[in-house]
Amino acid sequence: MFLSPNQLVFLIGHVRDAQLQIDLEIENRKHGDTLIGSFMDTYQNLTLKAVMGYRWAAEHCQGAKMIIKMDDDVFFNVEKFFNSFWYANQQRNPRGQRRSILCNVWENAPVGRTGKWRVEKDLFANNTYHFPYCAGFFIIITTDLLMPMYQAAKTIDFFWIDDVFMYGMVPDFVGGIRFWQIGLKSRQITNTYKHYQKCKEKGQLGGCSYWAVLTDGDKLF
Repeated sequence: MFLSPNQLVFLIGHVRDAQLQIDLEIENRKHGDTLIGSFMDTYQNLTLKAVMGYRWAAEHCQGAKMIIKMDDDVFFNVEKFFNSFWYANQQRNPRGQRRSILCNVWENAPVGRTGKWRVEKDLFANNTYHFPYCAGFFIIITTDLLMPMYQAAKTIDFFWIDDVFMYGMVPDFVGGIRFWQIGLKSRQITNTYKHYQKCKEKGQLGGCSYWAVLTDGDKLF
């Protein structure tokens, strides 16, 4: 792990390519920045990966000021994040936020019955999720939630959609957690690349306000 006030950790599972698995383990021995879970690295196992990450963070990061979870296809402007958001947020809340999750919050979201996120009725009967949850591409969480959320994740029934499980079902079970909207109209993070494009095209004074953007394939920033 590099020596700095920040720690970067990559979460992965096992892969079917034997040589790639060996390469990953060699890289981890060299850099020490990878958690390798005892499960296959597949889309259906993202919930297992999330729980693994929370276990590690709960055991090693209690003294941190914040935990950021982001997907590997997210562009993150670190300088803009600290200068335009984090420092200002600290001034407004000098004692720090507590029991908070900051993300692109979905409320009363419909339950998908077709396509990539299809959920059968016998798994979740309601047609909408009755709790708020986060779009999982970029999330900030206060460290006082690490252990409660990890313990809750081990307690409640498994749900394969990691965003809904880890950032909806688990907080709902824990209780007393505040969601802060930093997506949608707040224009700080976005999972829609065209929103970032429009922001750039407008040529706003001081530049585009987004500091975390879910990228779109091979398109360049």
